[in-house]
Amino acid sequence: MDARAEPALEAGNDSLPGPFGFRSFVTEAALLYRSNVGVLAPSFLVVALPLWVLPVAGIVVLESAGGSRFIAFMVFFVQLAALQLFGSLLVGPAAVVMTERLHERPMSVKGALRELRPLRSSLIATGLYSVIAAVLLLVVPVIPATVVLGPPIFAHVIALERKTLQEALPRARSLLKRNALRLFTYLFVVLLLAFILDFVLYSQASVVERALGVDSESVLALAGALLRGLVTGVVLWPVASCLSLVAYFDVRARAAG
Repeated sequence: MDARAEPALEAGNDSLPGPFGFRSFVTEAALLYRSNVGVLAPSFLVVALPLWVLPVAGIVVLESAGGSRFIAFMVFFVQLAALQLFGSLLVGPAAVVMTERLHERPMSVKGALRELRPLRSSLIATGLYSVIAAVLLLVVPVIPATVVLGPPIFAHVIALERKTLQEALPRARSLLKRNALRLFTYLFVVLLLAFILDFVLYSQASVVERALGVDSESVLALAGALLRGLVTGVVLWPVASCLSLVAYFDVRARAAG
């Protein structure tokens, strides 16, 4: 008997939203964010805040002790990889939460994690895949759009259709067929705006801190890490989760014809 839970979505379910043009894509994601951020943000913050604050605190201590800049760089690199990994791991549970709530069924992140426990190895694999894709983005100027879109689509197929990674790969490829470039454009534009917002908030916070007379680089670094953790947990990760779920709804609806 298969240990996996029943799929959150049946293959023939046509009650889901989609397909979307760019405007309706953004509108649907905004509605999902507004109605679910209160449920998602607390769990996201529990992960995001330590991932931002603890490594920065370690770098501050290391530099104050005259430690190697190379070690500080490696701590920073591991921090970015961890943020990418855990952000990707939260995509699946967030998708379950939002889809259940879309059908007016109560669901928490903790409950979603419990439901997805039999598929944790497949979800971890998608997270590792996204870390590799993020590293490639730093090295290779142009990569196929499917590399960028793969992890969230894989995660949604695994989490919502309850498929293993081996089953999800062909399913995700079929969903992305003829849709990858369009979705990449949608996601790139909106996520770029979200990251610009993150940069603006961080810059303004630094200006305010200096205006208040805070001139300690260590204090500024820790305050900046705290702010980035808050923005990541309340804005960036929830927004990315909403966008990727709408992307999944879109390609699912188009594939269904």
